[in-house]
Amino acid sequence: MFKFTENVYESNLPIRYVFEEGEHNKDFLVVVFSGFNPPNAKLANSYNYIRTLRNVDCNKLFILDNYGPRGSYYLGSEEDYEVESSIASLIQFISRKCGVKQENVITAGSSKGGSAALYYGLKYHYGYVVAGAPQTRIADYIQRNTKETADYMLGENPKEEKISNLNDKIFKQVQEHSFTKVHLLTSENDIQYKRHIVPFVERLVQFGMDYQLTVNNQIENHNAIAVHFPLFLMTKMSNIMYGINIRNLQLHKQSSASWNLIADYELSNQNKSIMMKIVVKNQEKIISEIAVKDETSFDIKDLKIKGSKVLDIYFLIEVDGQAILHLPMDSLFISNGSVLEGTEFSIMDDKIYFKINIDDSPHTQYAFYIRKNNVVIDKLMYQESQELVYPLKDKGKYQVHYFIKTTDGEKFSDRTKAITYE
Repeated sequence: MFKFTENVYESNLPIRYVFEEGEHNKDFLVVVFSGFNPPNAKLANSYNYIRTLRNVDCNKLFILDNYGPRGSYYLGSEEDYEVESSIASLIQFISRKCGVKQENVITAGSSKGGSAALYYGLKYHYGYVVAGAPQTRIADYIQRNTKETADYMLGENPKEEKISNLNDKIFKQVQEHSFTKVHLLTSENDIQYKRHIVPFVERLVQFGMDYQLTVNNQIENHNAIAVHFPLFLMTKMSNIMYGINIRNLQLHKQSSASWNLIADYELSNQNKSIMMKIVVKNQEKIISEIAVKDETSFDIKDLKIKGSKVLDIYFLIEVDGQAILHLPMDSLFISNGSVLEGTEFSIMDDKIYFKINIDDSPHTQYAFYIRKNNVVIDKLMYQESQELVYPLKDKGKYQVHYFIKTTDGEKFSDRTKAITYE
């Protein structure tokens, strides 16, 4: 199990990072760069995709972008290069320490993290880039969307030359005869598609780069890229590291307790055996394993689980008996066959109305945290009622963070989307 341990690499500037060494697969290193946190987030900067990759067996390096009020695309302020040179030194240090060849380094990230993955992957000639919806014209983006980042990276009232240099920074890393293979995930529904993706792909074509572009229009907007990128990253890493070309992998949730899975793949090494399955766990103990064929339907109620439990559900790929892809699908609360169906949340008549939709049980209690503008303002501790009516006084964005607890110690929590009260 992955253990989060943050370290500091001392270079021209100290760089904060999290690293885990591969257990069996020591040939590859994936370097993960982070996207922007929301402007009102509790932490200005954080690590991305640690949970996604926690059960992937390879060397993993997560780097924090903490220079600047919301980060600086891992580049620093006003082209001082101290951040970049320190990060490049860290990647080189980890690569040499683990004995990973340059062509086996994978840079990865989405949005801002995808931009950094492209920049470092191309400039330092690593083997692979896996990027979701990156901004390729950085100056244009930050000047329109995050003024504090623009002021930090460009300075106030920057000259056109400085703006142009930052906009061209990623484009200039595209070179003829580069061996870096680029994998891009995007959507035509992303407002950044035409401005940032189309011209960059044209640049890749112009220089004869080896790239794959996946346009997934099920992604409804730019923010939704973070929902789809984990599966994209995992499938690309499976292909890069193990030769499993997953042509189509779809996990469709049909109800609160059922899924339909489609798996179409090709294994480059026919001497290896591959198995795909759904694994259901409770507190890290395996409850059930279901083999996945070309198309498989799965309903958690068919397992006839007794009592109240929090279930973690994973999609797993094994090669020669070794788990190489471990993708979290969902966490569910189930009580004597009844599955948490979801919640109801609304604001009417200056009150929050909230309800947890699950068959009631005398052995289950519920607690509620009221969040305003992403800050907890009130706590209603464990009680028997699944419903909440809460009076509002001040305007703002409200959420309910709810908790479910059973007498045998099982706990489950989640939070609603925010609703603006005006």
